[in-house]
Amino acid sequence: MADGREGEERGDGEMQEQEGRARLEEKVAARWTEMARQKAKVQNWTLTAELEGAICATTMSVVRETARDVRHFARHVGRDVVEVEDVSLCARRNPSLQQALAERTAVPTHHDDPTDVDVYASTT
Repeated sequence: MADGREGEERGDGEMQEQEGRARLEEKVAARWTEMARQKAKVQNWTLTAELEGAICATTMSVVRETARDVRHFARHVGRDVVEVEDVSLCARRNPSLQQALAERTAVPTHHDDPTDVDVYASTT
């Protein structure tokens, strides 16, 4: 017999997830703001609070959309866990991101031919 606790537990889990996402977004926003400030300093640009806010809002929007897309790629093939291959698929329209992924992982991007030993070895 249900006593209402299951709904409370689910509600608590959802609240914890939202709090975790909020903390993550705060960390990402702080890091991107710091990166923007560093770039502005190097370039001798003035970075206003409004521009910082716009950079953070735009960055978080892109991060959310990318995360959603990557989760969809993983779910499409029946996985609950996102893997590098999912990120590579999501990045297929961004050559510089594909290059960064290839440099940091041993998994070839979908454009690479895994049978080409020289290409694969250069990513490991």
